[in-house]
Amino acid sequence: EKQGFKVLKAFTSTQTSKTMFAETSAISNPLGLVFEVVPLKSPYRLGPDEPLAVKLLFDGAPLKHAVVSLNDQTRTETDDQGIARFTVNQSGRQLIAAKHIVQVKNNAEIDHLKFMTFFIFEAK
Repeated sequence: EKQGFKVLKAFTSTQTSKTMFAETSAISNPLGLVFEVVPLKSPYRLGPDEPLAVKLLFDGAPLKHAVVSLNDQTRTETDDQGIARFTVNQSGRQLIAAKHIVQVKNNAEIDHLKFMTFFIFEAK
């Protein structure tokens, strides 16, 4: 505590983002980011009313039971394989986002690590 301030929680934050500008099947391959949204199929190849399935990876492994959102409106949870599904009902820029918090033990300087990841694409 200094000058009347008290630290309630301390953390570090890491954010990763992928933006898809054009059609490519490579988008379905993980890039190896610490926290990553990987579409299982290109959003540009979806049929009418076909949901977009994405896999959420943390340190390269599927992250199960994590909350994932589409455009800060639709929220869903990943299944046991780290997969979440969304129906994209509107055209324009789409933002899929997730966060993951890892508690840190035995460290007086920090309480947790906060990871956020984003996948951005344009829906037709």
